[in-house]
Amino acid sequence: MSKEILINAEAQEKRVAIVQDGLLLEFHIERPQDRTTVGNIYKGRIEAVMPSIGAAFVDIGLPKNGFLICRRLNLLMNLLRRRSRLRLKK
Repeated sequence: MSKEILINAEAQEKRVAIVQDGLLLEFHIERPQDRTTVGNIYKGRIEAVMPSIGAAFVDIGLPKNGFLICRRLNLLMNLLRRRSRLRLKK
């Protein structure tokens, strides 16, 4: 059972393929113009909370504010509440 990682890197794009026993398992292409902020972790400041859509807009230092959905916002608020309680007890 042989497994290979094949990489081709050029100025305009990078390509990576994972091949096992002659079969292509994965293929990825990265282009500079296609970079995204989705999935990255940023430190930011909440600029606006929108209860009607269950989300908040967060200033993360980029030209456009980030968008945080309610479920994640609730987790963040609970974490902040716990931290503030710990600070008050000390």
